[in-house]
Amino acid sequence: MARPLSTEAREKILSTAGEILLDTGVSGFTVDEVVRRSGVAKTTIYRHFDTSAQLIVHALDSIVAPFPTPNTGSLRGDLGAYCEITSQITCDARLRLLMLELLAAAAQNPELAKTKRAMFAERMGPVRTIIQLAMARGEISADVDADFATELAEAPFLAHLMIHGLDAPTEAQLDKMIEFVVAGLTGMGSDAAPAPAH
Repeated sequence: MARPLSTEAREKILSTAGEILLDTGVSGFTVDEVVRRSGVAKTTIYRHFDTSAQLIVHALDSIVAPFPTPNTGSLRGDLGAYCEITSQITCDARLRLLMLELLAAAAQNPELAKTKRAMFAERMGPVRTIIQLAMARGEISADVDADFATELAEAPFLAHLMIHGLDAPTEAQLDKMIEFVVAGLTGMGSDAAPAPAH
């Protein structure tokens, strides 16, 4: 009978892998370096993570605390609160660089791309809930595709990351992006309700 996987070993692997990613980026990451720094055997690492790509994505995900879902009572308020919550990534140049490296590496590595998509889908859960709450309040039309609306809500922020790289958006730019997202989402669908007055 196979021994159960150790939670302590997994946490040590992820912690060490996260440190390496922050030190060297995706391009400099190796499982051998995780072994060297953590003291965890390579066989143990591969019992927890099937591939180095899977370890990279899980380690990157573990660096950032899970995002709670705000519920302020309005789409505009929820998106603004969410931006404040996610400012750890927005304002941290190392994390922004890691995200850019991950996107570039995933474009050439199918395994990394698959794992990255799964991570993004989970990380976008709070935004999807924000969309669903806005639908329930009538701010967004009920016939709008929630998955597409979630991607639309994330698009301006990802676009800024891709275009401006390590230059974090200013508060004014974030406000402008949120306004565009709110206008777009509340205008979608044949029976979309008008945006509420602020």
